This record gives sequence, structure tokens and C-alpha cells, in this order.
Amino acid sequence: MPTPRPSRGRPISDQTYASAVPAPADEGKPADLCAPSDAPLGHLTKPPSTNLLLPRSPLIGREHEVAAVQDRLLQEQVSLLTLTGPGGVGKTRLALQVASNLLDHFIDGVSFVSLASIREPNLVLTAIAQILGVRESAGRALQESLQDYLRDKQLLLVLDNFEQVVTAAPLVGALLIACRRLKVLVTSRATLHLYGEQEFPVPPLALPDGKRLAILEKTPESNVTQSAAIELFCQRASAVKPDFVLIPDNAADVARICISLDGLPLAIELAAARLKLFSPLALLARLQQRLTLLTGGPHDLPARQRTLRDEIAWSYDLLTADEQTLFRRLAVFVGGFTLEAAQAVGNVNKDLAVDVLDGVATLVNQNLLKQMEPSGGEPRFSMLETIHEYGLEQLAASDEAEAIRRYHAIFFLALAETTEPELLGPYRERVLVRLEAELDNLRSALVWSESDLNRTEIGLRLAGALTWFAHFSNRFSEARGWLVTSLQRTTEPTAARAKALWGAGLMAIIQGDFLSARTALETSKTLWCNIGDQRGLAIALRELCLVQNAQRQFVATQQYGGESVALLRAVDSQWHLALALDNLGIAVANQGDQMRARLLFQEELALFRVVDDAWGLSGAMISLGFIASQQGDYSTACPLLEESLTIRRTLADKWMITNSLNLLGEVRQQQGELEHASNLYHECLVLANEIGDKACVAHILHHLGTLAQSQTQHERAVRLFAVAAALREVVGGFTFHTLVDPVEQERSIAAMRTLIGEEIFATTWVQGQALTLEQAIAYALTPPSTPEAVTAADPTKSVESPLLTFPAGLTAREVEVLRLVVQGLPYAEIADKLVISRRTVNAHVTSIFSKLGVTTRAAATRFAIDYHLV
Repeated sequence: MPTPRPSRGRPISDQTYASAVPAPADEGKPADLCAPSDAPLGHLTKPPSTNLLLPRSPLIGREHEVAAVQDRLLQEQVSLLTLTGPGGVGKTRLALQVASNLLDHFIDGVSFVSLASIREPNLVLTAIAQILGVRESAGRALQESLQDYLRDKQLLLVLDNFEQVVTAAPLVGALLIACRRLKVLVTSRATLHLYGEQEFPVPPLALPDGKRLAILEKTPESNVTQSAAIELFCQRASAVKPDFVLIPDNAADVARICISLDGLPLAIELAAARLKLFSPLALLARLQQRLTLLTGGPHDLPARQRTLRDEIAWSYDLLTADEQTLFRRLAVFVGGFTLEAAQAVGNVNKDLAVDVLDGVATLVNQNLLKQMEPSGGEPRFSMLETIHEYGLEQLAASDEAEAIRRYHAIFFLALAETTEPELLGPYRERVLVRLEAELDNLRSALVWSESDLNRTEIGLRLAGALTWFAHFSNRFSEARGWLVTSLQRTTEPTAARAKALWGAGLMAIIQGDFLSARTALETSKTLWCNIGDQRGLAIALRELCLVQNAQRQFVATQQYGGESVALLRAVDSQWHLALALDNLGIAVANQGDQMRARLLFQEELALFRVVDDAWGLSGAMISLGFIASQQGDYSTACPLLEESLTIRRTLADKWMITNSLNLLGEVRQQQGELEHASNLYHECLVLANEIGDKACVAHILHHLGTLAQSQTQHERAVRLFAVAAALREVVGGFTFHTLVDPVEQERSIAAMRTLIGEEIFATTWVQGQALTLEQAIAYALTPPSTPEAVTAADPTKSVESPLLTFPAGLTAREVEVLRLVVQGLPYAEIADKLVISRRTVNAHVTSIFSKLGVTTRAAATRFAIDYHLV
């Protein structure tokens, strides 16, 4: 088969096209009497005829699709190829380009037939005949006349917008059977379902990587060619706003616009046209109402392509009434859905005549739904965001929106409650995958539950049921927010409230907020007692044991822990009992009874082996390592702690990883391996801050202070001790699995007061306590060899060490910024490196230039070199 050659016609592109016009009959003869050609495909004896009218601008981002479609069409066995895809994806534009490129391969030409204005299937043949110049003869069917005309023609027939006349497909099939050299290229939102038909789904344009938007901000000119969507946006934007240029300040916003519009060419073109009124940032903010915003397409486009809403409505109107109902009901899902969910929500009352499975298949075929990558083996379906917004509009306009949203919330509540027990054992990873896939739906159900007091019980139950999911998926702050918000909406003493209080308490423990945790858990305990639920009571007591241990209330710790273990033995809950044994064991060990603690941890280890839970096994290992560490048996402790850390890294449980890092760091510090300990503490500090565990942050800051103390960095040590002490007062407790007690911490502080004197100590202590959490962490992670500077509460100012000054009155932070400016970094990258906003960077640079009396980067660089700041 010959290789496709470039078109002899004008270059074409956009996602638009001009209306087709009939081609003249050959050599002035009547069209139905044209002689057939016997020349083989690709060898011309005369210029082929065509009625293609081609746009002038180049086609963007479709090189792969053009080549693939051409290759398919030139295969001898392919007679019918259908380009499918949602409205606005550019099917017609792609077909025009392919037809133009292949013009020289069809001796009898290429004919384009627009069916957009046709609603009656029996008019399809009439439209084809009109374009080909075939006249209807008296007493003879038009089908026969067309077949006679095309029987030996080597011709490409392009049938555009076939979806609304799809029942005419058999007529096309009959033409292909009778005309062996005819090839048909169809554009349609649904396939024709003919024997031998090949489908080519037209994808949206390639989008920028959402995870690399920061890179795009820095060097947009080098990345634009990697994203066809951005390239199209820029092309169309320049057409309406000639001075538009992609620059660092707007590149990420343009990328987000294209991502939000799913890479649909029509949507991108309509959005770009709005740059006459809005900047990219302002346009992005308005895309939540994209169907209202994206209007006003060129007047030479078909009417349905002038607004995004009309383009989608075109497909919607082709559905039956029941299919339309199913479509708008399925729009309630966010982030996709399974067939099980579609059944539960789409036809829960059995009021649709269409089977949900068949209906979903139809919507996929019509490109109103797309099939996603399977999650956990289950097929999933979703809508492009533009189509989803249209579906939500239709749902809101119906009288069933509230009922559908309730069905949606009830389904996901049932999913959360039925899968919760499976999170506590060997099936955890499988369940996490399932719940992760439904995260947007779960969030949507929680949002819905907040909007009416009558929905509060659903919200409480759902938030409570997701507590362990939040724990294992590291979503502590988000889960705590949902739990607290749900609890604030009602005070009814229900089991749902008791469980949500437990969940809020557990999340507060993880984030080191022991005062809030104690309040929530004690209220939960009281409710479970009143309800008479022994299992719920035992679990609340188990977590209270941890809180009391953190607050060094050892009598209450043993009481709560002992009661929890006894109750859980009675209700025969092995997983929960194993965890209760661990909590009680920590309390017992902290009171000096290592022998009893070891027995508790060994029983815990055995139970977690029975239930086959690696997560639990890692907890038992670290607890046994904790006992060995307390006894100075580091040769036993270290292998246990290392193995526990390895398991926890594999499971990606961030809170438990910090627990292991802290204890292992303490052991290494005890062994004199200070650099190793420092590395472990640094990793722990970053991770603890990420999950919001302020108790752990305070603990690690103090540890880093002791390392500074041992290295005679006295002022650094005092500042770290000071900020750690301030933070401990806020959290109201101490972290778990630690070899350091409060008395030892106070002893370290007192030693520094004696060593450097009361006056210097007091001044330095105040500096440390003035640090914000963010500033304290940045200071702690700064290598001690770096000139010390303490940033005060105002991030635009600094409080320096008495011995440290910079020229021109620059602060330490301004020197940091200046050094990065000298390196040539853009403001966005400086902001990323210093973990501040671009606005703050701009403020720093303005201040620096003012102090130096310069106006250019080059002059600032000269100053930095002259004063040895770089």
C-alpha cells in the first residue's frame, strides 16, 4: 500500500470547517454515466475531484492521529472507518485533514457530505447523491442509482455528523457491499454497528502534566510544544488578542484552563476567545460555570458549535427519555463510578424501562461516558468535566435532584461501613485501593450531608466509618475536619455521634493535640456507656490510654488500658485487642515494669500474626524494640526497630514511620552515632510537620537541640529548646515510644542556662519562642555551618544573632533571597525553595533593591559579589 503523500490543497487545521458544496460531474457527462476507472489505488491518470473546503490554519497536535487514520484507510481490507468521540473533540477537523492528505490516493476523488442539518435517516442517501451529482431517475430507487454510480469508483466518501441519523447505517452498508472500491470515513458520536466497521476513538488534545506546572511557570517557551492543548489555546488567543504571549506569570493558568476543559479543542477555542475580556487567571476562576462562559463561537460555524452547552445538548437530545434520565442521574457521581454504584443510584426505584447496564453501554457508545482504567478489577466510568457540568445542570433542573443525591450518599455510606472491618487486617491494601478510587464521591457525600440538618446522621456515620481509612491513607487533617464539622451540627446522643467523637479523638492523637483528644474521647466513652455498647466503650478507653500516657497520667493510663483489654477479650475482637495490648504495654513500660510490658507485646505479636496484619506486626516489633532500648540492649533493639521501619515504609503509614524514626534516632544518639541520629531526626521532623503531629515536632526539635548542645552550638540549642517547650505547652503531652522523659528535657535546658549565663540565655530563649512553627522547622533543618539567623513572627523581618550583621542593613532572609536572585532564579522558583509566596519574594526583592540603591538584577549581583555574599 503506498505511503500517504501530503495534500496538494491548502493547509488545514482548527477544529472548525467550512460547509461542503457539490462537486461538478466528470467531463460534463451526466453523473450516473461516468465511466469507472481501472487504475490501481494511488496511481492517478487525472487530477481527482473534491468538494473539500479547508481551513487555512494548521492542525495542532494531531500528527499521530492523522497518520494512524491514514494508515487504516489505506489498508485494502478497511472499507468503513468511523471516527468517534464526544462533541467538540475535533472529529470533523481530523477527517478533513486526513481526506485532504489522501486526495491523491483516490482516482475518483474525495467527497465530503455534511449530515448535521439532517434529522430524517431516509434523507442521507439524498444528501450523498446531491454532493456526488447523482440524479434520481423515475421508477428507479435512489439507492440503485448511487450503487451504479459508485460501483467501480475509487472514491473516499466522508460522512460527517452521522450520530443523529444512525438508523440509516444499513444504507451505507449496502453501498459498501455493492461498491468494492469505495471507502467511507464517518464522523459520529456513536458507531454505525455495521459488519466490518472499524472504530477510531478521537482523543482530546494532549494536556500538560498537572504535576509539573511549576516547571511550566519557569520556562513556558520550552514546554508549550509538549502540549497540544496549550499550543491551540495560544494560537486562538493570539487571533483575538494579538499581544497575547505565554509568559511565566500566565503559563500555569493557561495549563490549568486546558486541563479543566479536558483538552477538548472546541472548549479551548471558546475559552481562548474570552481573553478579550479576562486574563487567564480571571478566566480560570470563572470556569466553574463553563457552559455559561464558553459561548460566542465564530458565526460561520454550525450553530451547535458556537456554545459548549449546545454542542453537548446535541448528543443529549439524541437519547431516549429514559437514557436522558439515566445520564443526568449518573452526573451525581464525582470522579467516576462502578456499575454497582450506577445500579444503586441510576435505577434504585426500578422506574426506568432501560436496563442500567444497557443504558451505560449506550452512553459510552454516544461518548457521553468514558470507560476508565479498571480499579481493583472493576470497570469504572466517568464523564468529561464539560459533559459532567451539563449533566448536573439537567439533574438540578429535574424534580429528583435531592432524591438522587440521597441515594448517592446512602450508597457510599454503605460502602464505607461494610469495608471498614476489612481495613483491619490482610485485605487492607485492596480496600484502600477501592476507597481511594471513590474518594471524590465520598467527599461529595460528606459535603451534601453538611447542607441540611436532616442529613447530619448520614454525615456523622460516614465520617466515623472513614476514620481508619483516613489513618491508613494519611489524610489526618481532612478527616479531622469532616468529623469536627459533623459533630458541631448535632448533640443527639447517638452511636453515630459516639463513633465520630472517637474518630475525632484518634485524629487529634495523631496530630499531637492531646487536650482536644482527651475531651472528645471522654465524651465518646460516656456516650458508649449510656448506649451500652461494650465494644465501642473498649475502643474509646484504648485511645484514652494513649492520651493519658502522653500526659504522663500513669494511674489513669493503666486503668483505662486494663479496662479496654478486659472488655475486648470479652467481645472476642482480636485485632482491636492486639492494639489495646500495645497501648497498655507502652504505659506499663513507661512505669518501669518491662517484664510485664514484654509479655503484653509478645501476646500482641501473636495476635497480629493470627490475623495476618503486617501493620500490626510492625507495631509489636517497635514496642519490643522499645523495651530492649529502655534496658540498654541495643543489639536486640536495633534489628527490631529497623525491620519495623522497613515494614512501615512499605505500607507508607506516615504517622507510624515518624514513630519509628524518632525511637531509632534516640537509640543512635545514645550510641554516639550523632550524624546518623541527626539524619533520622531531620526526616522525622519533615514527615511529622507534613501530617500535623505537633507533639512529635516538639519532641524532635528538642532532640536537635541536644545535638547542637553536644556540638557546643549553645545559642542554637537554646533556641531549639525554647521553641520545643512552647509547642509542648500547646499540645499538652509527649510523643510515644521515647526514651526521654520530661525531667531529662528540663535538665538539658537548665544545663544550658548555667553554661551561657542567665542574660544570654534569656535573650536567646525569647528569640526561640518568637519563632513560628514554619520558621522553627526551617531553622532546625538549616545546617549548623550556615550563619545563624532567627526569623521572627513577621516573615519580612529578621532578628539576628548579636554577632551577625549584613551590609546595607540586609536581613538574613533578604540575603537568602539575594543569593537566589543572583543565581538567576525566577521568583516562582525562589518561592518554592524558601517555602514562601511569590508576593513575599517580590516584597523581599523590593526591599533589597531599595536598601542597595539599585534597580536591576545586574547591579544587585555586583553588590553581592563586592561584599562576598555569594
